[in-house]
Amino acid sequence: MIKKIIIAGVGGQGVKFISRKLASILIAKGYEVSLAFSYDAAIKGGDIFSNIIYSDAEVENPVIEKADLLISLSEIKEEFDALEIIKIPEVLTKGYENSEIPKNLRALKLILEKLGFAPDLTD
Repeated sequence: MIKKIIIAGVGGQGVKFISRKLASILIAKGYEVSLAFSYDAAIKGGDIFSNIIYSDAEVENPVIEKADLLISLSEIKEEFDALEIIKIPEVLTKGYENSEIPKNLRALKLILEKLGFAPDLTD
């Protein structure tokens, strides 16, 4: 089993945080994980993408040509080939208008649920 995920957004939305936390959770669950970022550090608010691949066996090729899941935290200019696309912005605000839970943790919770894991974000 191998799963390929792309998380896309702009600088400041928590793409790095969400990706690193997701990778840590997957490693703790016993998966082999590859995590790579692509971003323009020179532009505030520039596009940022993470590629996360996890598998029961060693990840031999960390390049994603076609993702199983694309998580879009904002409108993105670049096009990706993905079997399923989730646009997070609308999802993050419904029912959370007065929530104290940060948006990036709500996004991580949604991703974990989508992947079939019971999210425990207490750590």
